[in-house]
Amino acid sequence: MAGAVEQKPSWRFPRAFWVANTMELFERAAYYGCFIFLAVYLTQRVGFTDIETGYLTGAFAFLLYFTPTITGTMADRIGFKASICLAFGLLAVGYTLLGAFPTKPMAVLSLALVLLGGATVKPVISGTVAKCSDEVNRARAFSIFYWVVNIGSFSGKSVVDPIRQAFDNPAVRGSGLQYINFYSACMAAVALVLALVVYRNVESSPAGRTVGDIIRGLVRVLRNWRFLVLILLTGLFWSIQGQLYATMPKYLFRMVGEFTRPGWIANVNPLVVVLCVIPVTHLVRKLMPVSSIQISFLIIPLAALSVAVAPLLGPAPISLGFLDVHPIVLAMVVGIALQGLAECFLSPRYLEYASKQAPKGETGLYMGYSHLNSGFGWLFGFILSGILLDRWCPDPSSLPPGLSELEKGAYYAHAHYIWYVFTAVGVLGFVLLVVFQFVTRRIERAAFDVLLREPTRSHVVVQRGFSWPGLVYGPLWAAETGWRLFVALVAGDGLLIGSTLVIAASASGQRTVAAVVWGSGAVAFLAWRLMVGLKANSWHRALAANCTVLEENVSRQRADELLAGTTPE
Repeated sequence: MAGAVEQKPSWRFPRAFWVANTMELFERAAYYGCFIFLAVYLTQRVGFTDIETGYLTGAFAFLLYFTPTITGTMADRIGFKASICLAFGLLAVGYTLLGAFPTKPMAVLSLALVLLGGATVKPVISGTVAKCSDEVNRARAFSIFYWVVNIGSFSGKSVVDPIRQAFDNPAVRGSGLQYINFYSACMAAVALVLALVVYRNVESSPAGRTVGDIIRGLVRVLRNWRFLVLILLTGLFWSIQGQLYATMPKYLFRMVGEFTRPGWIANVNPLVVVLCVIPVTHLVRKLMPVSSIQISFLIIPLAALSVAVAPLLGPAPISLGFLDVHPIVLAMVVGIALQGLAECFLSPRYLEYASKQAPKGETGLYMGYSHLNSGFGWLFGFILSGILLDRWCPDPSSLPPGLSELEKGAYYAHAHYIWYVFTAVGVLGFVLLVVFQFVTRRIERAAFDVLLREPTRSHVVVQRGFSWPGLVYGPLWAAETGWRLFVALVAGDGLLIGSTLVIAASASGQRTVAAVVWGSGAVAFLAWRLMVGLKANSWHRALAANCTVLEENVSRQRADELLAGTTPE
């Protein structure tokens, strides 16, 4: 009997797939075009303070990551076409109201409409991509989707600076920013026309999850302590990454001038990600996910530090041969490029770690909540940004009237301290991640030890994570592997001591020395992590292989009995 013909991957997809991606292109252009200047608009034109803006935009970003789990259930029940038309209608109305009525109550209402619309678009578009592809072509389908998202982000942020400058009225502060919202409304309206006229409904699942199922699923996910801790730790990474929107535009306007183009500068991030994510993922393919995430935490503090040390370059423009650049702008470009590089080390491996934490049959549930780290990070980062801006780089309209230029300059003398704080956040995240890996390795090593003695109980330790056998056997490995912690502390001295010197000597000429010490420590620790990560990978694969064998031979009932202590030893 002839075997089944193997299906080859193809770039051919149904029309609904291409229409959905086209709508996603317009939606991303609208969102990123608005969001890059949202904090500036709320402060300059609407009248919120920096601190109020931080709380409002932080809550908006957090809910935008959390709400799709609920709106996705609604989309399954009422159908994708109805959901997508409703979503783009809400977006078009929300962006229009945000630009037409720059008042505080209307801004909150408008952002609520944009939030609901954006949260509905996310699951519908990604759901369409999934349903229009099969197992053979799904990787290609989502690679196209990923490129479309980045093209939309890049194009949206590219056009908003010229729009802002073309429609700016010097007599009305922030007037040009209003027209950015109208641009976003137009992009949403075009997507709405496509949804009404061209988009064909794809099969949804009307008998899908209920809101109660979503809440119960969230509780199950958050009870996995490893996953929860990693969500919070990687949230510190995204709190720094979020400064691309929270701090960067205001910082450039107040320290350099409103002639700068934050949208163009922000585009360095997606450009670096698109160019580097595939080779970086290939480079770290043999490392454990947590080790790759640690590398990202080594890079992300350097992104903030590069902006913090910009005053060392002096006030004069720097010639690049073909262009003269303000030192702060140059430092910002370098920092954003480092952010993009750090993201390449973190995002793919973090998603891999999230998928491996899921029990059998719950991978989709864990992946659905894996992006909560971005939500928590942006909530924390935007709030912290508002507080730091108010302290060291205040809104010019909030300064006392009648100040001379010299007196005004005194309010901004320590503006670069903002980036030292975010450097410290990155270093803190790195240290906590090292502790997290140290603890989890002790538990896993204890499980491996028990595996050699009592396979069934070892199965319980591995499957259930943090349990009493792990606490009992964990210390036995401390003496043998304590040298690794010692090496970590020694190699990490450059990071911690250098960061302390940078902050303590911020007003002296020793900052360059401190930065060199910090960088040397970072390079030493990076080399050490690569070495240990490669060496430990074979051990983890052996543990995973043993656990796979045990999964086939030990029943869940037997494991539950052992865990509860109801079965005699």
